Amino acid sequence: MTALHPMSVTPRLSSGLLRQLPTRFFGGLPATIQELLQNALRAGATTVEFTLERHVLRVRDDGRGLHDPQLLMTAGESGWDENVINPAGLGALSVLNPDFASHVRYTSGSWAVELTPEDFASGRPLPVQTAAFTPGFEVAVTLKQVHDLKAMIAQRRGYAPITVRFQGEEIPARVPHGRVIDTPVGPLWFARDASFHDHPTGIWESFPTGASQVYARAAALDPVVRAFVGKHHLCWQIDPACGVRPILPDRTQLIEDQALDRAAQVLSDSILALVTGTYSAELDLGALQLDDKAVDRVKETFTPGVLEAFLHSRGFTRSVLSAPADASVSLYCDTDDNTAWGWRDTWIQVSQPALYAARDPEQAALHHLRTLGVQPALGCADERAPVPEVTASAAQVFFTLNDHWCGMIAAAAVCENLTLQGQPVPFLMTGTVVEGFAGTALVLRGTPEEAERYLRQHLTTLGGLMVMELSHHNPNPDDIGVGEGDLSAADVGAMLLDAFIGHFFPDRAEAQKHVIALQEERARLYAAAQAMTPVVARYPDATYAACLKELRAQISTHDAKIAALTAEHRLDWRPCEP
Repeated sequence: MTALHPMSVTPRLSSGLLRQLPTRFFGGLPATIQELLQNALRAGATTVEFTLERHVLRVRDDGRGLHDPQLLMTAGESGWDENVINPAGLGALSVLNPDFASHVRYTSGSWAVELTPEDFASGRPLPVQTAAFTPGFEVAVTLKQVHDLKAMIAQRRGYAPITVRFQGEEIPARVPHGRVIDTPVGPLWFARDASFHDHPTGIWESFPTGASQVYARAAALDPVVRAFVGKHHLCWQIDPACGVRPILPDRTQLIEDQALDRAAQVLSDSILALVTGTYSAELDLGALQLDDKAVDRVKETFTPGVLEAFLHSRGFTRSVLSAPADASVSLYCDTDDNTAWGWRDTWIQVSQPALYAARDPEQAALHHLRTLGVQPALGCADERAPVPEVTASAAQVFFTLNDHWCGMIAAAAVCENLTLQGQPVPFLMTGTVVEGFAGTALVLRGTPEEAERYLRQHLTTLGGLMVMELSHHNPNPDDIGVGEGDLSAADVGAMLLDAFIGHFFPDRAEAQKHVIALQEERARLYAAAQAMTPVVARYPDATYAACLKELRAQISTHDAKIAALTAEHRLDWRPCEP
């Protein structure tokens, strides 16, 4: 049975819309495309076809259509049922914009209405035509200028789970990017890569919207969430049931009300739950000190800063507790490029009696003293306190560096007596204790023999602390005999030991040089003997045998000389067996 339609319809504004015109009026052509897609989605459409014939853009969907053309012409009374959230009533009318449209034809079912933007603005009656049956709803708009419609549709296509085509070519739906947190107010997508910045901060009914206000509110509720929000790009797919609404028609911002505050709390709780669950699964948060390897495994799970904020919230703070063997220094001819790295920041509970200042040689040395049983009353979280009450006497400098700004620096010295807060200590990384020098890094206590024993026992530890000092004072590598290359903590420790022996035990230093020369010559003799041995075995010639015997005799002579020098000067060397 053919439906009866009125002979004419009259454009009019509802009183409700009239009051809201400043914030809910028509946009440009891109906004119109989005409005038409939004209307199709609300009408239950599964497909929307865009076709362009010359200047006529035709948009047809397979939704429920509109049975009464008068509802179309009454802005603000769109005819949507009560299940549609906040319909603006402007979707189909948004094409009546004189900026881009000269003529519009609406068709649904068996009726059609044609008008111009001027006809609508005049409010005069418009004839309703009987048309061939059209399922769904169709809008045909004559454009004043043809645009790049494919790109415009792709831009405004949104995330709607429907099929959208232009000239028969499907325009795929956008897909939220990154990882997702399922929350009671809708999924929250987050990503750390820069490409995500091309995506919206919110999705409302499958289309982009602004949501920065809710993130600001969520961040203000918790420091961990603040770090998360500040370091990730977020996109909240809003569940309309939570009560949050965008400001229509442009949907660039959300209405700031109690619903938005409630959603911010839910998002904050959800982010915190994800972070807490992720870190709790990998870290023993009940321990007094966290495992460095476990921290390394999780530190890249989220962006930098999130782990730090979380651990601070759980009562942990940073401390230089990692092995000095992990430290290294790179010394180049350009002194501006000297760097040190490798010290891991170990996280410990604030309640622990340890120092909390990372990458500070003085504080790291004080921690090492604590591991030896010395307990100076110094060090608190987030505070760099100077080393107090250091006394030293009869200092002898054995290692110097040339600083670009300060001149010669006493980098290492030995003192007869060394105390910290009245307690005798075996060593310190401290400030100036030697007159005439700009600063002092390492100070060892005791006689040269006592200082040597301690230096050898803790060679890598003290070398690692010197790595930190090298980076602080930016020395010129040429003045310490180092060219380009990397030095490990053990390398720097060996440099200290060589400098120590050369200063306090010059005879031993000369003996060491002699031993090194003997070792090099012995290595050449040993290689020759190794090459000669199979020759003698294959060719029993007296000349060959005598030559091999002489080589072995010379090796034995070198071993005896090296052993004698080693015993006399307490050198570290063991001969290899030929």
